Amino acid sequence: MQHGIPGAQKPCVWRAGILFLLFGAQAFAVADTLEPFFDLLIRLTSSTVDAEGNVYIAGLTANPHLPTTPGALRTDFPRCPGGGPTCIHSFVLKISAEGKVVFATYLNADETSEWITSLAVDTTHNVYVAGWVLRDAAAKQPGSGFVIRISADGKKLLATKQIVSGQPFSVAVGSSGDVFVAGSATAEGFETTPGAFQRGAQGRSDAFVMRLRPDLATTRFATLLGGVGDEAAYGLTLDESDNVYVTGRTGDMRSFPKTVGAVLEYSSAEDVFVTKLNGDGSAVLMSALFGPNYASAGTRIAIDDSGIYVIGVTEGPAFPLSPGAFLDAGAEFAVKLTRGGDQVVYATRIPSGYTVSAIPLVQVAAHAGNLFLLSYATGLVPTTPDSFSPCSPSGGYYVLELDAHGQREYASYVPRGLTIRGDGNIWYLDDSYSLQSFNIHDPLPAAPRCVADALSYESGEIAPGKIVSLFGPAIGPGNAVNASIDTEGKIPIYAGGVSVYFNGIAAPILYASRNQINAVVPFELAGASASTVVVLKDGVRLDGPTVVARDVAPVVVTTSDGCVAANSDGFPNSAGHPAALGSAISVFGEGAGRTTTSVTGAIGTGTGRVVAHVSSLLQDPRVTFMGPAPLSLPVEVLYAGDVPGFVAGVFQINVKLPDFFTVERPMLHMRIGNADVSGCVHVATKP
Repeated sequence: MQHGIPGAQKPCVWRAGILFLLFGAQAFAVADTLEPFFDLLIRLTSSTVDAEGNVYIAGLTANPHLPTTPGALRTDFPRCPGGGPTCIHSFVLKISAEGKVVFATYLNADETSEWITSLAVDTTHNVYVAGWVLRDAAAKQPGSGFVIRISADGKKLLATKQIVSGQPFSVAVGSSGDVFVAGSATAEGFETTPGAFQRGAQGRSDAFVMRLRPDLATTRFATLLGGVGDEAAYGLTLDESDNVYVTGRTGDMRSFPKTVGAVLEYSSAEDVFVTKLNGDGSAVLMSALFGPNYASAGTRIAIDDSGIYVIGVTEGPAFPLSPGAFLDAGAEFAVKLTRGGDQVVYATRIPSGYTVSAIPLVQVAAHAGNLFLLSYATGLVPTTPDSFSPCSPSGGYYVLELDAHGQREYASYVPRGLTIRGDGNIWYLDDSYSLQSFNIHDPLPAAPRCVADALSYESGEIAPGKIVSLFGPAIGPGNAVNASIDTEGKIPIYAGGVSVYFNGIAAPILYASRNQINAVVPFELAGASASTVVVLKDGVRLDGPTVVARDVAPVVVTTSDGCVAANSDGFPNSAGHPAALGSAISVFGEGAGRTTTSVTGAIGTGTGRVVAHVSSLLQDPRVTFMGPAPLSLPVEVLYAGDVPGFVAGVFQINVKLPDFFTVERPMLHMRIGNADVSGCVHVATKP
């Protein structure tokens, strides 16, 4: 049988195009430690910051030993329901602008579990906390809601308001000092006030909005808001006149309150509403509806003079986006409406790690037409290369600024992000769990901020021959420079006035621009466990981070469908062009470590074999360890080494498919040394 390509192939045009990205740019005070608050942390549910820079955090914890402050409202872990050994309780934490814990307290609730959803602070630093008591703690089923007022020093419970049959999701303090609450209420038991916009329930559950005096003793208004479906209001904000803006989800678009001229772009029952009520809750001034043909919900809302900004989650792939949207994929979205709610200014996806069934901790602010967002993503975020932290090993907290047209102005990862303000100031916890802050508009000194893999753009371990991207402000030349082969037939170690050093060893430079440099980790780094990273720019030393080093750190070329492979005929492997069983395919990547002929900066000849052991396995992705045999079959590795015409460090692995396998889309696994090859998913096969 014809196996094909037992050795290395000359790179064909499509491979050269994919691997070009290796050479070119890719667009995208002494404080208290707060670490105990993140031990057994269930979730951070809300955070905010006051005018003096004090940060307030609410969360859920199973830790009975939080370092609460002396004299706090509740210093010991409340008793669990039924005397059980473990349960979830809420805590509130205030941190000064200098990073000192002002107070830390549990909520005062024995024999139950409570769930804080939101907090707000008034001008005298009293804290308002909203949430609900869990009716069934084991099943996390909400019971009646509450709003409580805690003194500025965290020692006194100043007021309590029970919300019968209501579950608050958002609380805010208005310019008048009154307290506004929004959430979801069941049909029976929720008390509305005379003159409210909607006094009676329309469905099994409706959204609600209420306004309370600061002492929580007087309800100025309480209204329902909904149609015949199930509704909930998740986000609330106020204008200078204490008009109320809420967003959430509706279970029936057609019966939900609407206003003439407002945006009405909906295609299913369960989608997003954005509603404005007057300050006494007697009238809906604007109500807009939008969404795809899938369940969606608005979760956060902000306003400025130019518009209304809504952050939300959706389960559908067809969410209507603006032309040239910042992102076109993800479970979260950002939509800007005109202030009157009559037009969609933009709609875009945003990086996410959540679904509509899990409302994320998101902080949102708006100023001068721009949207500021602090959120969390499980995948990569297209950061700006001169940002505070352009790289991450696998997603995380991030800050995003969108301009007035929904385009990325700034994006950065933020370690343990806590809260953000409309002027671009952000608060976070550093590696020692101490409070820090910075403003995204403040310029950073010229230096490499992080080192990422050039294929995956994830930060992490480096290895000899690995292709990496250094990101940071002003680390390279103003005009981009691509690699060229020098008179010795190598990639030079100097380009555009810059050179890069790993543990003092010069690295070949493939590409250099103002905020990004692509380089090859020198093979001489073999055996090192860590490496310093230094850029020398026009004779000026710019120190970067110290990174972990390994013998191998492989990454393969991928698309959204899995690893990129070539059939034995040299064309890309795909469902429409599958490889024949028994034939060979090739996979390409970098980071496999030394080869038998490795020379830093040299060009591959197809003769250098990867030194580390290489193995491969073909597996049925539908089969679990409890499923039927065969679970997998070993795959013969025909060649693993350098690629002719590409810089040493780029590798090619040729494997022979088995003569028989059970499915058409098996999963190809590879291992190089002690590292699994990431990103290699499905390979199409045919008999």
